[in-house]
Order: sequence, then C-alpha cells, then structure tokens
Amino acid sequence: MKNFSFQNKFAHWVWARINHYDHNKYWKRRSIITDPNDKTFFLLKLYYLYYIKKTDSRHNSSFGTTIGSGASLRHLQSSFTVLMV
Repeated sequence: MKNFSFQNKFAHWVWARINHYDHNKYWKRRSIITDPNDKTFFLLKLYYLYYIKKTDSRHNSSFGTTIGSGASLRHLQSSFTVLMV
C-alpha cells in the first residue's frame, strides 16, 4: 500500500473536503476578486466572493476581501502555505 501523499490528486481532493479549504482554488479565486482590472463576468465574481467569505467564516478569519480590493498577500501565495484546520 502506498503512503498518503498530497501530490496524489485524490488525496488532495479528500483533504480539501475534510478541511473545507482547497489552497489552489481559494487563492486563484481570490486573485480574480481582488484584481480591479480583471474582466471576469460580474456574477461569477460574486460567486467567487461568496466562496471566499464562506471559507473564511468556517475558519474564523477575514482578509477584508471585496470585489476590486482586499489585503495584499501576493508574497504569501507561493512561499507560505496555511493549513486551515
């Protein structure tokens, strides 16, 4: 039997469901929301904002994310991974 690895797509999916947090999905959607020059459809941005707020509330956090603005955490996205438990 293989060891559990986060490189495995199924293991990543299971871990994301257990913790209600998918690191890649969260930061991709957050970058679309906070970029004022992004041309994504407005209703899709509202859905992404809902996902971000729901994820933040499950983990008792808030980055002040709104459409077109929010805390600038660009340097943390690639160098720092937070496991929200």
